[in-house]
Amino acid sequence: MLNLIRGQKIKLNDLLQGQNAFYIQIQYQASFILDLASFGLDAQYKLSDERYMTFYNQPKTPCQAVQLLDNQLQQSRFLIPN
Repeated sequence: MLNLIRGQKIKLNDLLQGQNAFYIQIQYQASFILDLASFGLDAQYKLSDERYMTFYNQPKTPCQAVQLLDNQLQQSRFLIPN
């Protein structure tokens, strides 16, 4: 598991090293509930289609490239299959 710090950038190819899938797990401590989402961006770094916004009410993209597996109090987990 790799813990990223604010503003840190990494190349997924360097991180995955041939793995078929990976998870993104987000944990937080707060006195309120957060709704976390994933945005599938196009080549212009824009969300060109709302179907590629993954969140509690839309847990998968149409091609299932991003899936929200867990969305619990203070933790969310996304699957990015290859």
